[in-house]
Amino acid sequence: MKIGQTKDATSLDAASVRIGTRSTGQAGAGEAAGSVEADSVKLSNASRELGSGELNVRADKVAAIRQAIDEGKYQMDIEAIADNMIAEAARLIQTIGMPPGRVA
Repeated sequence: MKIGQTKDATSLDAASVRIGTRSTGQAGAGEAAGSVEADSVKLSNASRELGSGELNVRADKVAAIRQAIDEGKYQMDIEAIADNMIAEAARLIQTIGMPPGRVA
């Protein structure tokens, strides 16, 4: 998502959201052939809070960064970003228990 674009997340306040349907194509016990099965998603309390629009956003800081980007003056420390990405990847590898040096 680009800065300045927002999504209306107010429709995500339900405990589960129907995503779509798919045809099973086969009949199970007590079902008609070609019955339709619904997919669903369960949302956590944290996701519902995010969708409520009650985010703790520092509008002044967002505006300053947006202005710097628009003016071409926003500077990023690409080495720090790369270091943090590598550190996060290493942390995730440890979390899933993958041996070091093995590529998934």
